[in-house]
Amino acid sequence: VSITNALKPDIILITGDFITKRAGFEPCMETISRLKARIGIWGILGNCDTSVGCYQWKQGGKQAGMTMLIDERTSIDLDDGKQLWLLGLNNGHSHNDLYLKRLMQGIKKDDAVILLDHDPSNIEIDSVFDIDLVLSGDTHGGQCGVRWIRQFYGWKSKYLSGLYKIRDTYLYVNQGLGWHHKPVRFLCWPEVTLITFVSGGNCTKVKEPEKAEGEHELSRLQMFLKYIWHKIDTTKVSNIVRQEDMKE
Repeated sequence: VSITNALKPDIILITGDFITKRAGFEPCMETISRLKARIGIWGILGNCDTSVGCYQWKQGGKQAGMTMLIDERTSIDLDDGKQLWLLGLNNGHSHNDLYLKRLMQGIKKDDAVILLDHDPSNIEIDSVFDIDLVLSGDTHGGQCGVRWIRQFYGWKSKYLSGLYKIRDTYLYVNQGLGWHHKPVRFLCWPEVTLITFVSGGNCTKVKEPEKAEGEHELSRLQMFLKYIWHKIDTTKVSNIVRQEDMKE
């Protein structure tokens, strides 16, 4: 929160996975309420947020100063008379294209469009539309900076973190905080991303999607470690970590 506020942002956008369990909802909203942005704060839901219903997210977000975009859009008037559109997709749709068609209706060709879509793998569909930038989360950066270790966590997304370009659409995947699947982060730093928009600008720092890594490429040692990893009782590990956090 202090790092984000020190940047004095115009807009704060949060791409889901706020909580793991329902008990985290109120502490999360208290944390969100301390964020400050000149224009506003918007968020979308992730797959970890389903323990709380959409209505409660809407109300809790409103009280904390954050607008939840659940298959919704909003527009911001820019100084040059054009508009910046913010679109938010709810997580888990089997047909994103149907929702995007509705959200894109009436948007002018030269208006800037930012889509908040929790799952970066949806970019294959999202990039078909006239969207300038997609912001995603979900992967937690893969939770590990070493690729052959990372496969034990269950992350197989081609778009783990950073900036990509698919067709004419940019995708940025934030590494976020915390974890999913396994209670570990290794060489995968928590991240607050500052994005500055420049009229007529262009970005060349684009990453290539990761190539799929098949089981046949694993050595016997890697296969053994993967077997041991999946035998670990992550519930017990998570409880131990949380107890230590509470002591601190």
